[in-house]
Amino acid sequence: MKLKTLLLIIPLFCAIGCQPGNVTNPGDTDHSKIAGTWKAEKSLWQIVITEDGLVKSAVFPMGEATVIPNETTYITMKDDTKSSYRSGDFPLVYDPKHSELEVTIMIEEFHIRFLDNRIDGNHEAVFFGEISDDGTTWDGSVVEIFDYGPRLPQGEEGIMPVPIKFTKVSN
Repeated sequence: MKLKTLLLIIPLFCAIGCQPGNVTNPGDTDHSKIAGTWKAEKSLWQIVITEDGLVKSAVFPMGEATVIPNETTYITMKDDTKSSYRSGDFPLVYDPKHSELEVTIMIEEFHIRFLDNRIDGNHEAVFFGEISDDGTTWDGSVVEIFDYGPRLPQGEEGIMPVPIKFTKVSN
């Protein structure tokens, strides 16, 4: 089962990984329909997309850190410990003809500290789905691949698409 899933998912990541930079379809594409702040329902994920089709930032649920593409973010936790998040590219692919949007959030390395606990790892989330005709909701799926170390291993079900819905909370 896991091998079949990987054979289906790997081409998706290869296609994404081969794209240069942050936006994969610049030019004449009108990104006004996808521009704004998208907040996930039943999750802490939040993604901000600019008018020119770039991912400006994302809220990563672990630590609720606002991360920016290709930067390191430092936050102070509730117990005054410091955590860090080093992000990679946040590629975006938008097909206005079919209203399909795909965004990848890559956290290349993070170190989360809270009290005497520490979680070190990396995380990649690929969100894909359809934008509503009125541009207010984004219904789709997310595939998340991560390595949080031996204490928190990713189960086989972790690489399966999971339904997710975003609502645009601001333009």
